[in-house]
Parts: sequence; structure tokens; C-alpha cells
Amino acid sequence: MSGIVTPAFAFNLAQGEAPLTAAEPQALPEGRRIVLTDVPTDLYPQNKNIWQCTCDSDGCWPGCFTLASASVLRYWSQHGFPQLWDGNENATLQRLRDLFPNLFCYNNKDDDGQPSDSGYDAADVAKGLDLFVQERGYKFSVKPVFKPAFEQIVKEIDAGRPIIGAFGISPWGSHAGTIIGYDTTGGKQVMIVRPNLLNRNDTELTWGEGYGEFGLVTVSPRAGESQEAINPNLNLQVLVNDIDPSFSMVGNWTYYNLGHGGESRYVMTTDPSNLGPREDTAIAKWSPALLADGIWEVQAWMPREDNDESSAQIVTYRINHAEGMNLIRRSQHTAKPGWMPLGAYPFVRGDKGNVQLGNLTGDVPPRNMWADAMRFVWLAPLVVQNEENGAQFLIVDGQRRQIPDQQTFDALKLRPIDTRRVSQMVIDQYPAGEMLPSVMSQWVGVYYNNTQLSTPFAAVRGDNAMNFRWNGAAPAAGVDARGFTARWTRYMALAEGEYPFRIEVVGGTRLWVDGQLALNEWDARDGIFTRHDVPVKVKGGIHRVEIELVNRDGLSQITLGNLPPNMPVVASADVGWTPATTATLQWQDAGDADDRGNDNPRRFFASVWNEANGWRDTSGWITDTTWVATLPADGKYLWSVVASDGIANSEATPPRSILVDRSAPWAQMVDATSAISAATALTAASPIDAFRLITDANGNMVVQAVQPAEVAPGGVPVEQLQPRADAITSTQTGNLPAIIVRWFGKDAPADSGDGLSYDVQVRELVRANTTYTLSVKSQDIVRIGYDLVISGSEEITVPVPITETVLITGVEPVVNYETLVSSEWITFAAGLRVTETLFLGNPGSTYEFRVRATDAAGNQQQWHDGYSVQAAIDPKTVLFRNYLPSLMKP
Repeated sequence: MSGIVTPAFAFNLAQGEAPLTAAEPQALPEGRRIVLTDVPTDLYPQNKNIWQCTCDSDGCWPGCFTLASASVLRYWSQHGFPQLWDGNENATLQRLRDLFPNLFCYNNKDDDGQPSDSGYDAADVAKGLDLFVQERGYKFSVKPVFKPAFEQIVKEIDAGRPIIGAFGISPWGSHAGTIIGYDTTGGKQVMIVRPNLLNRNDTELTWGEGYGEFGLVTVSPRAGESQEAINPNLNLQVLVNDIDPSFSMVGNWTYYNLGHGGESRYVMTTDPSNLGPREDTAIAKWSPALLADGIWEVQAWMPREDNDESSAQIVTYRINHAEGMNLIRRSQHTAKPGWMPLGAYPFVRGDKGNVQLGNLTGDVPPRNMWADAMRFVWLAPLVVQNEENGAQFLIVDGQRRQIPDQQTFDALKLRPIDTRRVSQMVIDQYPAGEMLPSVMSQWVGVYYNNTQLSTPFAAVRGDNAMNFRWNGAAPAAGVDARGFTARWTRYMALAEGEYPFRIEVVGGTRLWVDGQLALNEWDARDGIFTRHDVPVKVKGGIHRVEIELVNRDGLSQITLGNLPPNMPVVASADVGWTPATTATLQWQDAGDADDRGNDNPRRFFASVWNEANGWRDTSGWITDTTWVATLPADGKYLWSVVASDGIANSEATPPRSILVDRSAPWAQMVDATSAISAATALTAASPIDAFRLITDANGNMVVQAVQPAEVAPGGVPVEQLQPRADAITSTQTGNLPAIIVRWFGKDAPADSGDGLSYDVQVRELVRANTTYTLSVKSQDIVRIGYDLVISGSEEITVPVPITETVLITGVEPVVNYETLVSSEWITFAAGLRVTETLFLGNPGSTYEFRVRATDAAGNQQQWHDGYSVQAAIDPKTVLFRNYLPSLMKP
């Protein structure tokens, strides 16, 4: 084993979870020796499973991790998962080796569980093994475990799950083996390991002795999964050899009697220097007839021997696929014999794609360029998703068919990992086809040209009913008349209860309800008509029903019956408050799962009722999917609809509500408080909106919303603020030229104010105008003078107070009050959800306020002057400048 297990990763490549680490300490079983049976004993390197490969550094053999993984797969194939081992040992080993992102052909170097590692490690194996299990159609939990505990080994073995173990140091060197048991007798802690080597027996390794870097890969089926859970993947390959009709060449190629199938071709490369050729003089072309749309891996067979140094340094393979062309550069000079991967690309069914290899390489001196077999391996269906709008498309017969919903995506057994996000330009490379059928409205049938439900599928079709009698004919275009399988999926709306599923079939069949197997007659003999009556209990809701059919070698037919029609689908949501007198009720026909085309059209019965007063009305049985109901009064109404196929009725749809309100709400002013302090009005506990009236540049009165900082005395100047309708929540100090206006509102039928919005108007009744006059006043001013006093022979200066009368000129405000006879109402607040607001006005002026309400149904109250309130603003409050603010950055 080249490369060692590393403990440096904190993720699970298989499931996107954190890897297992040291288990919680548990009490170990005393005196027990457990060894799992049915773990293969004949899987080891031998002549029959050695093959020529491209990138092995330790010889062309399967490798220890490959054999340990195969051992676990074969074990599980005998325990309910038969598709994991088809009997082709070499093909299984080679496919595992292809899927491990390993060794030097990928320039590995990081030991991070990605395709660039320096060699094998537990994360690499977990990723490759999980991909293999998915290809075979199962869902397992495959996890790398770094720094494991002995208790974890005991737990896995007790659950009947063999483990892949990686040992940096072991009796077999750096190696991977299969842990098949443990021994705790006599206080021991021993794991029992099968090395998967010729003439090497199972070995007991004492725990804690030191194995270098040691790790595990645990493998277990997910809960509830079995071989019938999902369809296995068909190992579909197309090989084009250099002697096949699908291979063509131009130029002077030389035949060589060594290669895939015993022959190959080579040609000398060309050099464009020194006036040499400017284009290929020899071209090989492989044009496969591919059997399905999908992602195909392209591999080129290298026939050269290891000691041949004459091969081309760099060659360019041109991969022409459904979405354009890729140029892939590879070295034939350093490649080893075997399959050389060229990558995976989208191809459509048929021979529209190809691979070309030209000899213009620039090799100096010229070298041999080899052309041999080309292998195309189907990996996954071709699913693309528009990276702009998220629409998903499945490519069928070269056409893009949109996937209508996630349920249909799941029914087609598609995987998110196979979806490629691409541009609209890439999607347009595929001609537009019809939208795929939806499992929400009809059966989606998927047909396979094999007896194992193995992808890729041969056809996808929508069917309204399960009622097929083919009488030996092919069930669908592109599907064989015999040796086929099919799966039909549909979602049904069913009420809680027991339903009598009746399946009349010629061939093998299975019935799944919500992923649970309700009928399993898969191994029924061909050509025998059988009726299966299967009672299935379900809870009320949407249920996924799948029916599968296998035809091995005979006539086939299948019919589903005895079920009521599906519950109609109501797409509309509950109707909020409305003043309408009628309501248009609409629904969609969800079909009938066992509709056999009888003469009775599907009919519907809609009901609408008011639980408060017992009123009810119905549509009667109608064939339309629309009914106009009359709603006589205000209140809450409910409505529902059922379907009938003439034999049975569906469950009623869940009730939808309609809220009717034709009465106008009522709002009335409570009070208006003036001369308030900012500390009282502007508190965080009682946020209110603030507005004021100002005169704009044209002399018109307009409403302006006020910021919190703007109302602070001595705060930020108005021209430096942006007006907005923010709630004022900060605490300020001082008095404002403001009025707090309060009101209440109520509405019928709820008789509450919930859902009401309010408009508030104001008009000025008395306007206070302030003018200023000059005044002259006399005022006594005391100043200090000085007297000279003679004392003896000295002169002394003494300060003396002197009072003088002076005249002082000042400005005196004069307030004049003007009664406005016909001032207009102005709406200064609209759509408020609160019942109070703050109005900033002119100091000394008197204002009148009124309010009206609008309810959720759109009913609006009329304006009423008689319920207004008035308030005057204290003339001593702070006056702000009344002009619009300038624009500035926020």
C-alpha cells in the first residue's frame, strides 16, 4: 500500500458529515470471541486478477485497499444487496481501482481525501467505495475513521459489519486488510484481521501495540435500505477498437501487432518549425454509437511497452461532445500500458460525438504517436440546471426536457451530485423538448431495457392511468418488447384510512407506498395472470406510490384499480379580509390513479359555510373546476371541495378561509396635549412619529417628517438633516413647540383595532405672528473712580464707586394673534399603525386635529369634524427655522 492513513481530516466524503473519531468509552464485552462468517477467503492477488494498468507504482495488481474493499462488498452482496457483486471479479476490482482517487497518475501529494493525494488513505477509499455503491444502486454510510478506539471495532463487529483497516506498520508491512472479528477473553483486546494475501492466515493483532498511522473505513447500509430501495446502475460501456467500423484514420499509419485486441496503430509526429507542416498530416477518429444520453468517461488504451522511449511527449485529444469541444493534453512518452483517462463529458445518444487525435505535436525529433482502442463508460444521466433561474432539465434523446418539480426529480432516481450548473448558452446547445410529466398530476413511467431497473433508462413517459395491455408489443418507443422493466411513480392525496390497492398483472410486480414495500411478487412466473388485493393503511396527507413491473420472457400487462379519485388540488391560499359580496372558488383536478377511461367524467362538489351562524351553500355536482359563491354577510367563511369518479368520492380538501368585512371602521380623537416637555414625549417606552407643517419655497404648506436629533433644543441645524418618518425614541430635555395627538379605533366584526391604519389631518385656527420693535431704556451703571488723598507727607489714591445713568437700545418681541376663518385641512400623517403622533407647529398657534381609519378589507371611514380636538402651543417654547433641509450624505 503506497501512502499512509492520516488523521488530519474533519469530514466524511461519503455523506458530508464529520468522520468518526474516538468512540465514547464503553464497557467491553467480557470473555467473547466474535468472528464474522461469510467474509470471502479467496480474494487475494493472483494471476487471474492481475491486469495492465496505467498508474501503479507497485506493480499491476489490484492493491490491498482494493481487495479489502471488494471483500466487504462481496460480504454485503450475500446479506441483501446482490448488485454489489455480479460475479465478475476482475471487472469489480478494476472499477474500484478506477474510482479510488489514488496514486501517481493524478500527481497526488496532499493526503486530504481529494484526487491529489500522494497515495491511498482512508478518505480516498471512503469516497471511491461510496461512489461504487451508488453506481450499483444502493445508499450506504461509508465513513473514514481517524484515530479509532477499540470500542468502535467491537461496535461494528457486534452489528455484523466487517471493517476495512489501514496499517502503517503490520506483519505484512504497510497494508490494508479486512477486520472480521475481535477477542476479549481473558481481558484481552485483540482484533482479528484477514490480510487478503495468498498463503497468509487470519491474524490476531493486540490493540495498542502500534501500527504506525492507523485508520478505518466503516461500511454499513443506511437504516431501512435494502436491495429494492433504489435501482442499480448498469455497467454500460462502448468500446471502439482501431479495427472497428467506428474507427477511421487518414495519413500514413503503421500497423503494430501489439495492443488492445492484439493490434494498434502509430504514426510519426510532425514539427511545425523550419517551414514544416502547419496542420495534422495524420488523424485518428473514434465515433462511438452511444446507447444513452449521459455523462460518459473517455479512456484511451496505451499499447506501448514500459521501456519504449520513442513515444510522443505531448499529444492532444479533441473530445467533441454535446456541448462543444475539449482539448485534452496527455503524454504518451511517460504513460504506462493500460487505460489512460481523458475525463468525463456530456454525450447524447447516437454517433454525434467523437474523439480525434492528430499528429501535429511539435516533438523534436519526431516520435511515434499511438492510436488504439477508445473506451466510453456511462457514469450518470445528463442533468443540467440553469445557473440563473435554477430550472432543471433532463436530456432525453438529445433534447432538453424540463423537470417540473423536485418530486419528479426524485422519482426519476436522479441525484443532486449528477446535476451540473451551466449557463443558458450551454443549455441552448440542446434543442427544446416537451416538459417532463409531473408525478403530482399523473403517473411518470420510466422504462428500462433490462430486467433489473438498471440505469440508464430507455424511455420516460407520462400516463394518466395504470391500465396497460401490450399483448407482446413494446411498451414504449425505444423499449424492447421482452426483457424490460418499468417503474411508475405518482403522488396521491389520501385521507387517513385503509385503501384497497388492486393490481392485476402478468409478470413480476412490486408496490411501494412512501418507501415501504407493500407487495413483493417480483419473482412471479412469466405469462401468468394474477390479481393482488393489497390493503394499505396511511395517515392523511400526500403519499408517494410506486409500482414496478418486470417482463423477462413473455407477454405483460398491468392494471391498477379499486381506488377513489385523488383529492382536488387547491392552489389558492386563504383569503384575507375582503369587502366582496362573492368569491370565486377554484381548484385543479388531480386525476384518478386507477382511471380506466370509463364514461363517467370526474365531477366536483364544493361547499362554503359560516361556522358562527350555521349558514351553508353548495355547488352541487359540477364538472367545472370553478364555482362563484355568494357571501351574504360579514364574517368568517370556510370552503372545501371533493371529487367523484362515479364510483367513489375523494377526501375533501382542507378548508380554506374567506374573511368578509363590508363595514367601515371607526376612529375618534381622544385628546391633544400641548406645552409638553421633550423628556415626557420622547421616551423609548412610547415611540411616536413626529411631523410638522412648513412653508416651502413656493409658499405652500407641506408636511415634513422629523428626525430625533432635530427636535433637541440647540441640536443639529435643520439644513444638515434629512427628513424621514422615523419613530422618535431618544430622550431629550427642554420644551418643544409640539402637540401630542391621541385617538382610538375599532372595527367590526372583530370590534377591535387590529389591522387598522390611520390618516390624521390638521388645520390652523389661530396663528401667532411675532414682530419686533426697538426700545430705549435708561439704566444705572456702577463704575469705579479714584480720589487723591493727602495723608501727612504722602499722596494716596483711593477707589470710589460712581453711579452713572446710561441709555440702552434693545429689541422687544410683539405677539399678534390672527383668527383664521377658513383654513384648509392638511393630511400630515397617513397610514399610521399607532394611535398617537407628535405634531410640531408654530409657538403660540392653535390647531385642530381629526382622524379617520381604514381596515384590512379596504373599508374607509369618512372624515367627521364633530369629533376633532384642539390645542394651542405654548408661545414660550423653542422656535425652529421653517425651511426645507439641504440634501447631504446620510
